[in-house]
Amino acid sequence: MLKLWGKILIISYLFFCPFCVKAATNPYKPTQVINGKVVDNCTYIAWKAAYERLGIVLPGWGNANTWLRSAYNAGFSTGRVPKANSIVVFDNGSKGHVAFVIDYDPEEEVYTLYNERTMSIYEYEINGYGTLGYIYLDEPRKETNNSSGETNNNSTSKETTTTLSSNSALKSLTIENINFEFQKDTFTYFLTVPYEQEEIIVKAEADSSKAKITGLDTYKLNIGENIITIKVVAEDNSTSQYVLNIIREEEQKTKEEPKEDLEIVENVIEPKNNNFYYILGGSLFILIVVILSIWQIKKHHRNNEVGKQ
Repeated sequence: MLKLWGKILIISYLFFCPFCVKAATNPYKPTQVINGKVVDNCTYIAWKAAYERLGIVLPGWGNANTWLRSAYNAGFSTGRVPKANSIVVFDNGSKGHVAFVIDYDPEEEVYTLYNERTMSIYEYEINGYGTLGYIYLDEPRKETNNSSGETNNNSTSKETTTTLSSNSALKSLTIENINFEFQKDTFTYFLTVPYEQEEIIVKAEADSSKAKITGLDTYKLNIGENIITIKVVAEDNSTSQYVLNIIREEEQKTKEEPKEDLEIVENVIEPKNNNFYYILGGSLFILIVVILSIWQIKKHHRNNEVGKQ
């Protein structure tokens, strides 16, 4: 009898198993090897945070620097404004980096990130990370045909929405009379100028005609470090900041003349002093000769007068 019930339970489990609720499987590996070192996989952590905190099962979007475009195509809302419950996407020139944003302080511009220490946007940029944008996980998604993200154009809804531009990138950034390589996805630059460069003129052009730029001006440079921030505000109030870290060199002191030159000057002066002494000695000798001659003449004259007497 027990064997019969056991068979029934096994059959029931196999029959109903396809309809059981299973935990979502993370499509990414927990670790990866970079430069011979095993490190945590940021895509694994960001995917895990979205699932654990918001119950959102994200698809596998490949390398981190492709997540923003893939999320947009999948119907997720994206932009350039940091927000809580979003995924920040960075581009560091290789595979990129992603992190789940638990909270964000707009005044201090500091992230609180899942499974990472609190860091400012500036710290990320110093480390070579350019911010590509944010995936807003707690905002309504657009309807799509598939998980890869093509928008469903067969929707019967006639409602139309106006999408504001989120492009807060610069098309160009120049400093008058100073050459440097600008890239719109690079947000921090380190430049060194000579002491004679007392001021600079910063010019820029936005990538979008609807974006506004602040920070373009003529700047007086102090000796040492000068930090200049150019802020770009997109039509939807998304922002980007480009930071110029300019070092003005100290004034170069005048070098002392070498000793050899001083010796040459002394040698030039000495002959002049010797000539003076030669002339003085010769004059004294002539004066003595004249005095002796006069004395001899007078003596001879007196002797003649005595002889006549």
